[in-house]
Amino acid sequence: MPASRWFGAGAGALAAVAIMGAATVVTSAEIEQTDVRASAVEGAAARAWNLDETDLARYRTLMAGRRGLWTPDADPLLVLGAHARSHAERRRFAEAYVAAEWERVEGELAFERAVGEAWARLHGDEALFASAPSPDPVEGTAVRFAVALDADCVPCRSLAERYWGAGAPVDFHVLGTGGRDAALVDWVRALDVDVSRPGITVNHGDRFEGEAVPLVLAQALDGAWRELGR
Repeated sequence: MPASRWFGAGAGALAAVAIMGAATVVTSAEIEQTDVRASAVEGAAARAWNLDETDLARYRTLMAGRRGLWTPDADPLLVLGAHARSHAERRRFAEAYVAAEWERVEGELAFERAVGEAWARLHGDEALFASAPSPDPVEGTAVRFAVALDADCVPCRSLAERYWGAGAPVDFHVLGTGGRDAALVDWVRALDVDVSRPGITVNHGDRFEGEAVPLVLAQALDGAWRELGR
């Protein structure tokens, strides 16, 4: 009887193994199709960054190490350029990075212009914000201004240009940059203003998160700040 029970249990176990084995059978054709799909995905990713698949494989390897812990969201060109193994390789990735950034910025600026045209076409008589008082310090007592606005606010551009060209010291606080200095550069470039004028700073707008913007503040002679308008 014990032998019979053992045999019965063994048969059940063998049956279970047989079932599990049958459930995990994968044909060579399915494996080949999976490989083809994976290769296509890798190829598309490589082309998106103007890289070859060897470059992309090295990027994956680097991101699996300390680089992935340092900057988990870093793009392939930045990672490969930072870990280039020769001057020629570094130059190749730098040129690819500049080409990608140029394409991105040109696309965003073109869309921004299209948004401005659409706003004028659809809401030409409707202002997004009330006009702020003149920032000319000769006409008031303000010694410095602070202007907080969203990076992607197209109608805010005229407000920024007004204060930029007024001659008074002004600090711009740009929200929505994600802490990226390149986003501040893009914003200044979109204004097409003279970046050499003294008395101007351009800052990430973290301190104004949660505030209703655009917002203009003026600093009086006693150092106190007051809101002028939006």
